[in-house]
Amino acid sequence: MHQRVAEALQEQWQKVFGITIKLEKQEWKFHYDKLQKGDYQIGGMAWRSWLRDPIYLLQTFRYKDDGINMSRWQHKSYQTLLQASERELNNNKRLNYFRQAEALLMHEMPVIPIYFTTICYSKSESLKNVYLSDLYEVDFRWAYLEE
Repeated sequence: MHQRVAEALQEQWQKVFGITIKLEKQEWKFHYDKLQKGDYQIGGMAWRSWLRDPIYLLQTFRYKDDGINMSRWQHKSYQTLLQASERELNNNKRLNYFRQAEALLMHEMPVIPIYFTTICYSKSESLKNVYLSDLYEVDFRWAYLEE
C-alpha cells in the first residue's frame, strides 16, 4: 500500500506542481534509520494510536530531538499546550488544549497527513460476543456461533 501511495504522490506532484520525484524503495530498517537521522527530503511514515487519547499522537512532535519526531519540528507554544493538557483535570478544557495544539501543528505543517485508514467489518447475526475495542481491534476470544 505504501508503494502505491508513493507512486500516486509522485504522479500527482509531477502533474500539478511540475516536481519530479525519485522514489527509493528500501527495507524498513534502513528507511526508519534514515528518517530518524533526518537524511531525507520527503519521507513517509504511518502512525497509529495505541491509546484512545490525543496525547499519544500529539506528543510525537513535542521535542525535535525525540527519536520518534522525524520532522525535527519543535515549537514552544505547542510544548506549553501539551504541558497544560497534562495538568488539566477538566476533560473539556484538556481537549481544548489538544485542539489548540493540533491547530498549531497543522498551521506550521511539519508533517502532511496523506490519508487515514478506515476499517470496515461485517458479521453474521449468528456470531455472538465479539469484542470490538474503542480502537477498533477485534477480539474473538469469547465469540461463539449461535445456532
